[in-house]
Amino acid sequence: MTPAQTRYRKTLIRQVYTSPRYVNYYRDRPDEYRAMLLKHFGRSSSADLSLTRLVQLRDYMHLDAALPEIEHATPRQIYKITQLWEAKARDTSESAMLRFASRIAKEETRALSHLTKDQARKVLIALQKMEGR
Repeated sequence: MTPAQTRYRKTLIRQVYTSPRYVNYYRDRPDEYRAMLLKHFGRSSSADLSLTRLVQLRDYMHLDAALPEIEHATPRQIYKITQLWEAKARDTSESAMLRFASRIAKEETRALSHLTKDQARKVLIALQKMEGR
């Protein structure tokens, strides 16, 4: 990240925490704030958001826009994960595949359809790097 992008990121985060919606509602309800971030952005902290997502969060917090919906893994990604898992894993059970996906996604995954597109991409990359059985 360039120095200009870093400054812009800090400015956006500052704007989020000084926004009317944060000051009047979320400041006293940090659990609800984190739940909103998880539901709509797939992260539990604004520091983990990309610049694009930070702009969306800032606009929502300043009452300028609605919350975006999180993009879940596509059926094609899910199919590819399943196929790679069956080809490369020693334990091809679904529970083992979900434990692997949870470890890569860094959060508990109860079904592949609950992964975000970005998390599914990371799981696919990890599977492609795995050695075959």
